[in-house]
Amino acid sequence: MPGRFLCDRMLLRLARWLRAAGYDTTVAGAGDRDRDILADAVREGRLLVTCDRGLARHRYADGTVVVISGDGLSAQTESLQHQVAIDWQHAPLSRCLVCNETLRPAEATAGASVPAGVHGPVRTCPTCRRLYWAGGHETRIRQTLASLAAGGERGGA
Repeated sequence: MPGRFLCDRMLLRLARWLRAAGYDTTVAGAGDRDRDILADAVREGRLLVTCDRGLARHRYADGTVVVISGDGLSAQTESLQHQVAIDWQHAPLSRCLVCNETLRPAEATAGASVPAGVHGPVRTCPTCRRLYWAGGHETRIRQTLASLAAGGERGGA
């Protein structure tokens, strides 16, 4: 099972769900050329996930590129699952959903930015400084990941 992914720009939402599951997932830059995206995937040891069939025809694409089909998250996750063993319970909510960094325990001073009534650990992204804590949104994300793991309905929190 691959542990690192590179998604093309058309798959931003899928990339966020892979991050939510705990996978190290980057996204190709806007305007990046196909050969540069593929070279990044090879150099970084990532599986390139794309909707672009042309990328799969490149000389170095074999074993590096997975072409998925379908519009919307449900069809995309199903297409990816048919080709790659994804454990949607890999390491839930251990990475920043925006910039992909591994979350760390927040410093005590971060508590001022957390809504009143939040109990439990608060984590932070070392790059963008976003804070993460257990709450309704996290519960919905975990439910969707559990549903994906069970092969059930693919929703989106």
